[in-house]
Amino acid sequence: MASLNPTSQAPQRPPIRERIRTLAFEILLANPQGLRYSDLHRRIRQADPDLKASTVNTSIWNLDTTHPERVYKPVKGLFRLLAFREAEPVETPSSKPVSTQHRIREEVFCERLAEPP
Repeated sequence: MASLNPTSQAPQRPPIRERIRTLAFEILLANPQGLRYSDLHRRIRQADPDLKASTVNTSIWNLDTTHPERVYKPVKGLFRLLAFREAEPVETPSSKPVSTQHRIREEVFCERLAEPP
């Protein structure tokens, strides 16, 4: 009697997470400056629209810890291949404007409220 095991006849594909991470490495290789998490996620989904967003998320969110020999984060949220690591830190534009205004201490504020008008 012949075996009915479907895996013996078809070539086996790598696990889904491995495929996603391979795609991520290829995309990062094409972007030496690195990519923010959301850009990397979007490009992986564009490369393979059949992938679920949640599966891509769980496969790449910690690339720097699962593959420290290949990927690092020069700043929070930016993935970059070690092959492109520079001696000096990478400057990325901040999404939050830096405030130069001084903050009023709580004690001063409370004193002003406690003063009679």
